Amino acid sequence: IGLIGKPDNQKNVNFFPLKEIEDIFVATHDYLCNLQIRGVNRQHILQSSTLMLLDKENVTRQYIDSYFEKNHILLHNVIEVSNLDLLIEMTKTSLGVGCVIRDFIKTELQTGALLEIPLKHPIHKREIGFAYSKNIKISKSLKHFIDFCRIENEDPPS
Repeated sequence: IGLIGKPDNQKNVNFFPLKEIEDIFVATHDYLCNLQIRGVNRQHILQSSTLMLLDKENVTRQYIDSYFEKNHILLHNVIEVSNLDLLIEMTKTSLGVGCVIRDFIKTELQTGALLEIPLKHPIHKREIGFAYSKNIKISKSLKHFIDFCRIENEDPPS
């Protein structure tokens, strides 16, 4: 079983959705001021900045690359990072613009440590959840875990 973004092809997996997540681009105030001093306008922030993304094998990165392709956004300076925590920390040190999951930086957004970069075409939200192969026999522990998640994920009675 794995916690993953919802796969496009679910032919060989059972997918149990948990919640929606939203990918956003963020930077520090100082980094955005530096771009402004260099004459970068708001419409070209992604193309003109050092963009920090997860590595190409990551499903989130593939989703973001698809967004770039659909919106004809050409990238020039990309730093690939192996995990989201490191990417967030690097963004907070003004190294560039980071692509992160909104829920993981709520505090930084509230305090102004990181600022969201408005996009002409927002990135569509996506689902995360648990996936497991359809070709395996479900163990008792996996069945209990899935049942537990279903109960926890249900809306409370009104």
